[in-house]
Amino acid sequence: MKKQEISLRFTFYWLILYLIGINAAVVLSQAVGTENLFTAIFGCLFVTAMLICLRKYNLLKVSGFQSVRQLNHRELLYYLPMLIYAGSNLWFGFQVKNSLSHITLISISMLCVGFIEEMIFRACLINALSPKYKKAAVFISALLFGGLHMLNLLGGAEFYITLLQVLNTASFGLMCAAFYYRTNCIMPCILCHGIYNVCDTFMIEQLSSGFYLAQGLVILISLGYAAYLLVQPMITKASLR
Repeated sequence: MKKQEISLRFTFYWLILYLIGINAAVVLSQAVGTENLFTAIFGCLFVTAMLICLRKYNLLKVSGFQSVRQLNHRELLYYLPMLIYAGSNLWFGFQVKNSLSHITLISISMLCVGFIEEMIFRACLINALSPKYKKAAVFISALLFGGLHMLNLLGGAEFYITLLQVLNTASFGLMCAAFYYRTNCIMPCILCHGIYNVCDTFMIEQLSSGFYLAQGLVILISLGYAAYLLVQPMITKASLR
């Protein structure tokens, strides 16, 4: 079986299992009265299962598990756009409104979500397509990742807030997909995604004009970095010698 076919199957099966599992874990956590308990457990188990499968089919390296030492940090602008995005939830300050045990469970859950979603929407999806279609997969990844957040409307979320979230996540998805496409290195994307998710739990909720401007700036930075990456050749030290 070709590695592209395996990646395509992983993308489909893992996405379905992830969506079912994470929603079931949320319901179970609420049922026992300990928020994020089962989402943390589910996340750890799912990450472990993914790594075992990737190792079994010799897909770890193909999926981007390579050292960042191979990358040319200067040509990647020292990852500054990704760092800016990762910490953007704390631009207006932060608040601690949960116990240490609850914060630990949330952090584990959010870091696992970052890992799982980057593997599904970036590594597996892009690797599932043949080389001549991989650039198209960069945009497919972003649109699918952003569009999936429209499901929040089913949970009663406000339309305009959901639309802003879709634009935010789609631009973030495009940035990470472009980064992975040009470097074949997934870890910076996973870390950026995970840190952003964790910071979200400490964000001071507000819907002021400053908040909307900040969101717009983050979207522009993500799109700009994605455009920069897509016009670059393969960004590794070896390729620049």
